[in-house]
Amino acid sequence: MLAVGLLSALAMIARLGVAPASRTFFAVCPRGLESVLALELRGPQVRAQNVEAANAGVWFDGSGQTGMAAVLWLRSANRVMELLSSARATPTRESPTDWFTKAQLYDFVRGSVDWETLLTPEACGVQSIEACTLACDATIGQVDRSLCNSHYTALEVKNALVDEMRQRHDGLRPSVDTENPMLPLQVHVHQDSAWLFRTLSPYGSMHRRGYRQAMHVAALRENLAAGLILQTGFGFDRPENLEPGAAPGFDPDSTVLCDPMCGSATLAVEAALIATETAPGLLRWGRIGKRLAQLADNEQSAPPPFCNWPDYSTSEWESLLETAEYAVRPLKMRIHLNDAHPGALALAQQAFDRLGFTDAATFSNADIADFEPPERPTLIVANPPWGRRIGRGDGAVSAAAAGRLRRQRADPRAEQRGGWQRDGGGRDRGGGGKDDRAGRGAGFSRDEDRFTEDR
Repeated sequence: MLAVGLLSALAMIARLGVAPASRTFFAVCPRGLESVLALELRGPQVRAQNVEAANAGVWFDGSGQTGMAAVLWLRSANRVMELLSSARATPTRESPTDWFTKAQLYDFVRGSVDWETLLTPEACGVQSIEACTLACDATIGQVDRSLCNSHYTALEVKNALVDEMRQRHDGLRPSVDTENPMLPLQVHVHQDSAWLFRTLSPYGSMHRRGYRQAMHVAALRENLAAGLILQTGFGFDRPENLEPGAAPGFDPDSTVLCDPMCGSATLAVEAALIATETAPGLLRWGRIGKRLAQLADNEQSAPPPFCNWPDYSTSEWESLLETAEYAVRPLKMRIHLNDAHPGALALAQQAFDRLGFTDAATFSNADIADFEPPERPTLIVANPPWGRRIGRGDGAVSAAAAGRLRRQRADPRAEQRGGWQRDGGGRDRGGGGKDDRAGRGAGFSRDEDRFTEDR
């Protein structure tokens, strides 16, 4: 009933206890940041192979260590996943359209992967299969009516895996954990095709860095803010970070960054993390992550899911963390922040205090029309007020004031370096995005054998 595109060598090699040399991964990102994410993947920290931008994400190949490095270093990604299996459905009486049905999805999940090699009590450090945990998510494109709800599609994936494990373990089964599962799974179904992944990154989203205790009502997601900063060329000043033949960006150390409408300062914080070459994963699992957890009176983040998998090396992960710790540099750039709302500015100051960046920043509480930066900025970024946060006409006033700031007070190099963007109507706008909520959709790469997942 199914033409299974399983990488059958994966199961065989896992049985022999040897990690496969090359795997296929998909990193999810907000739409519009695919090119930035591709640059990150090709860069010296990850060194991915066969990098291929798609819709709302990027495909890449590499070893298990490549996938772990992506989880540690990627700034613009929401999630990093490894492809386990893919399949195309064939016509049935129940589905004359050739689209995947609920029954076909069940058979695909249960039979296309050797689950015994992926979820074992020994690797998870527990006594029985019942103590192993999993979680299942699903995204759907155009699907058969039996799969028209993503929640129930995810339940069908879970049922298939649980039934398979019950058969192998005398009726015993793994448990479901929706907070910190040992094996997070993701399935995507579109028409006659299905893809099954395991998620390397923490369950949820990689945008949660951990440096914010409270959220501004309209704060940008951290990975979106980082992607927007990277789009200006910031941090791409060294040849190893660039595409062949690409013009270099500008040096973070000599940058004077200004955000006249900073809110909780997500854009500025992410710029500082880029300038210090602080891997985002260190904020969860490194020394700085331990300090952030202590300040919040919380436990440090649990290790990523792949630390429970027999075909991934925890010693390689610890080596990656150690290398990333040594890569952190002092913050030399200057940052000038302003916001008209004292509460938002207090959140900005808290974030800088928690990360130890306060000495490099100034904070001003003024209307943008009255804001005078202490020195001429070379990079101006902003996420202007929008939607319900502003009264009628206030957005135009803020945009006009920001435009005056750029023209009258910015270093002339700022415009040359792409620190300001224009919208489709030719009006000036800041570097912040207006909506970081990703929709759901599916698209295909040029070989029509890979999907793009967007949540």
